[in-house]
Amino acid sequence: MTSNVSAPGRFTEMPSAIVMAGFSAWVRRPPSTDSFIEGTAAQYRFVVPFNQPAEARLLGGNAATNALLDSFFTTMDGSNGNQSFLANEFDLGTPWFYNWTGAPSHTQSVVNRMLTTLYKDTPSGFPNNDDLGTMSSQYVWGALGMYPVTPGSGDLMFNSPIFTQAVVHLPSGGTMTINAPAASASNIYVQSLNVNGSASTATWMSATAARAALAYGSAASPAAVNRTVRRDRSSSGCPSSRSSRWIWALTAGCATWMRRAARVKLASSATATKYSSCRNSIADDYSFWSKSILDL
Repeated sequence: MTSNVSAPGRFTEMPSAIVMAGFSAWVRRPPSTDSFIEGTAAQYRFVVPFNQPAEARLLGGNAATNALLDSFFTTMDGSNGNQSFLANEFDLGTPWFYNWTGAPSHTQSVVNRMLTTLYKDTPSGFPNNDDLGTMSSQYVWGALGMYPVTPGSGDLMFNSPIFTQAVVHLPSGGTMTINAPAASASNIYVQSLNVNGSASTATWMSATAARAALAYGSAASPAAVNRTVRRDRSSSGCPSSRSSRWIWALTAGCATWMRRAARVKLASSATATKYSSCRNSIADDYSFWSKSILDL
């Protein structure tokens, strides 16, 4: 399997009070269809790709959220208004929510079930519109064992690959190699992970590490290791997308540095340089997300 994926960067964050304002009013009250396109409030409940931890707190913490997610993914085809609609665009990325709530084995199970039940090599094929390849791209990413959950970020959240080996050829001439020799229809849980030869317990890979060699150990039972989403910052000073909350800053620039630059009217060359760096990272990330889906 080959693809051309452009090099990514990072983007910045927005105070969650702004993004989450009004969210808690309806997040607990599904399945209303008022003002929701092609779905219900319940089916949109976990569509918060810029701040999963904040939503988990609103829902009562990780344990309560995981219980809600387990119920949510009971069905996946939209036939139940209280459960997921993974055959439609708005629920893209939601199976990876567990990676933020300490239950990555649930992500691995849900994604595997999604790949094997929604995508069929039959005349009926996929149970909804493929939306110009958008829904097919979900299959490709999931089959590779990763997904770009946060729009505008090239960072990739892990699940479990279904191939024993896949090689993604990058425009730079480099490759991303994914090895999972024990992967099979029954071995759907990640037991170990090595990135470029180093053991990792993270549930995600930085966009800057896309030129990587990944080695998965797989088994039929969930791993005892509690893999985690790290929340760190990139070398440029732009917050990582793992804690990203400024989804609208994608088109506006690196807002923290924009405000600081506005206050001093770019009198400081250091501030101007930092703003430019963040702005360019945003542009790189947006390009990566869109081009990745198109090229895959």
